[in-house]
Amino acid sequence: MSLLHGFQALPRELHQEIVKWTKTPDVLPLALVSKSFNEDFEQILYRTIVLRDVMRIQQFCRAIDSNSDRRHRQRRNQIKHIAFVLPMPVCIPSASRILSMCDKIIDIFVLGGDAAFLHDAGKLLEKRAGQMQVSRLSADVLELCNYHQGLKADWLPGPFPNFLSRLTHLSVRSEVYNHGWVEWAGLAALPALTHLAFQVWGGQPAPVQLLEGALAHCASLRVLILFHPRDREGYDHIGIRDERFSMNVCADAIGAWVNNCRGDKEFWG
Repeated sequence: MSLLHGFQALPRELHQEIVKWTKTPDVLPLALVSKSFNEDFEQILYRTIVLRDVMRIQQFCRAIDSNSDRRHRQRRNQIKHIAFVLPMPVCIPSASRILSMCDKIIDIFVLGGDAAFLHDAGKLLEKRAGQMQVSRLSADVLELCNYHQGLKADWLPGPFPNFLSRLTHLSVRSEVYNHGWVEWAGLAALPALTHLAFQVWGGQPAPVQLLEGALAHCASLRVLILFHPRDREGYDHIGIRDERFSMNVCADAIGAWVNNCRGDKEFWG
């Protein structure tokens, strides 16, 4: 999977830091956004943590526990962005340890995983909800096909309702909605959802009915973005009817979000 393919929904700051600290983006070897954390900690490590490799996460926890000087204690409170990237459920204890150090987190992002992990992640976030402030709780549903249910009208309450009840930003892949795993009624059942993105790949058609259904029935929705690999022809009418809608062609999403699109500034504003 390409890093750019999988992380278009990330805030620009987090995306740039992941690219910066990853030697080969297309391989997606995301550990802790650091090539060598055995050396003195860089401040970036405390602003962005990507949870991927269980052993490295445990190393990270041991390292920060062993550094009790004032500088490291201060940096623990600087953690602002956390991304859970296709982790296994066994990383939950370490994730809990890291979250316990955070007073105010801007973003928590979940990419993929399986139903068991998201269930545990939901319980973890629910447990910590009263102890920290989270501005954005985001998910990319690349792996919804593994849940065998999807975002449908009868899906909630599902196996991890706590996580979904707090979800504010959601990115949906074309293979998910084209196989019927997501419906606008399921999206409308997410009470905190304010930002929604659909990613269309491989020349597949845009889900116009799904887009219009989400705009019509998601009461809390403020921004809806469509990523399309071709051009805007045939979909501009959605934007004309509803100012919440914005469309970005593939070059916009992978590049610098140009061509007068609202892009990440609107999606993460």
